[in-house]
Amino acid sequence: MVNYYNLSISDAIKSIDTSQTGLAEEVKTLNEESGKLTKLLRVTVESLRESGAATVDMLQKHLATVGETFNKIRDSFSS
Repeated sequence: MVNYYNLSISDAIKSIDTSQTGLAEEVKTLNEESGKLTKLLRVTVESLRESGAATVDMLQKHLATVGETFNKIRDSFSS
């Protein structure tokens, strides 16, 4: 009976070791995927920032053109 008891403890320890190894691999994979997601989010945010800046710049130019056009129209009525 002692041998059976020791065998069960040995099997339990092996099972724990296997589970721990599996868990360590899962944590490693999770860390890698988290890193990939973080990089993707940085790229996406930077892309949105650049796109937003370009849109604001374009709108400013168009508004300046519209303002100049209104000034020309106003000036044409003044003369």
